[in-house]
Amino acid sequence: MNDTRPEWYERMKRGPMRERTFTEEKMGEIVRQAEGDAAGGKDRFIRWYMVIGGAMVVALMVMILSQSNPLRWLGPELAGPGPSPMPTIESFMPSEAPTESSVPQSNIGYVKGEAGAFTSPEYMPMTGPAFVAIPGIQYDVIEQSGEFVKIAANGREGWVYKWYLTADRDERSVISVDPYTMLIKTPVTFGMYPDEAELSGYELEAGKAARVTKEYEEWVSIEIITYDQSYVGDRWVRKTALEPWNSSKAKEGRLRPGGIVRSEHGEVNPLEGYSHIFIREQLEDGRYGIGAPGGFTGYIRAEDFMPNPFLPAPWETWSFISQDEEDRYREYAKNRDEEQLRALVPLEVFKYYVKASEAEDFETVYGLFMKDDGYELPSYESYLGDLSKDEEGRNRSKQQWAAWREHDQLYEEINGDQAVIHMTHREEEKDTRGFQLVKNRDGIWKVAWMPMQ
Repeated sequence: MNDTRPEWYERMKRGPMRERTFTEEKMGEIVRQAEGDAAGGKDRFIRWYMVIGGAMVVALMVMILSQSNPLRWLGPELAGPGPSPMPTIESFMPSEAPTESSVPQSNIGYVKGEAGAFTSPEYMPMTGPAFVAIPGIQYDVIEQSGEFVKIAANGREGWVYKWYLTADRDERSVISVDPYTMLIKTPVTFGMYPDEAELSGYELEAGKAARVTKEYEEWVSIEIITYDQSYVGDRWVRKTALEPWNSSKAKEGRLRPGGIVRSEHGEVNPLEGYSHIFIREQLEDGRYGIGAPGGFTGYIRAEDFMPNPFLPAPWETWSFISQDEEDRYREYAKNRDEEQLRALVPLEVFKYYVKASEAEDFETVYGLFMKDDGYELPSYESYLGDLSKDEEGRNRSKQQWAAWREHDQLYEEINGDQAVIHMTHREEEKDTRGFQLVKNRDGIWKVAWMPMQ
């Protein structure tokens, strides 16, 4: 092969400068010329300073080129070995500072299990959810605020814990279970979702009753009886914080009917039988110091304490057993959003119907009726018009409900998509009647039109 190198190659090997250009001798000469011409006027003085500045720039370029191989941009064959390249520093654009509310990267998502969607991103919501988010339904993710994301579907929107979101339509890792009662084994602080980094709940004492409603791996979501505050969000604790129900360890229950509550000085403090109570202390004489909703305190005999606050009183199946239930009903009565019924069992929908009927809130009553195609139901205007013309019938209905509430026990029977609430007189078992409910196409229990025929 011909090894003759072209002339330009030899020039490139020598670098861009054949001779040193900015030596001390050259620099001195420039300075002498500048001093000699100082009398030549201000403009000439400036020009010489520009010459010096230009020379310094040239010198700087020489220094930079001397540290690199001038041929490496021609390729490795011509460049040959050269100095190690300078480490590469990745360029980046500074990310926008996080804001209180920003849009997440993905704009659609699903939920791992049933999750309440609330009207605002609050850690301790005091009112019921705007709707219940259901697995398998695609939600638009609108914005994010802290640990919450705002989701929307079918014209409804609300805030859920970000933890509930998943990209998998088929994920069902949070499992809703038939409620069962456990005991808090050791004091534990609950979180809004499993493994919350900084727990935002409060501490639950050992011996408190907890009703499990959802499970996720080693975690459970629980319901509790509250006495001085109403909180309707999730409460997640580890399964290891609970133990099986044991009435001898329970510190929550009800006041036995006929039980007498006394003050510290012995006066009688009126408290209805079956009221929710919790044990504050046990005295040496065997009495319990107890507390009840509204800051009520007093002392009772140990035998007047009935463990397990979740057991319904004989008449209480007609009423809401907690402030949470009462708040959820009020929220539904305010906006009549059908999604708020999704998590309810037939007996709970029945309670809503009775409560609204007794209050003559006929718009709420009508909202509870089954409206799927194929089911009989008059228009709301016709329904309301008939009621407004029959004051005697309305009064008779209120009296009848009051009598049933006083004397009848309730039993819920579910058979597929049909349910019946049996109302049976406590003393005359043959005196019974049924109240019918039907599950609609969206899986929500609704009241059948003319439910007691």
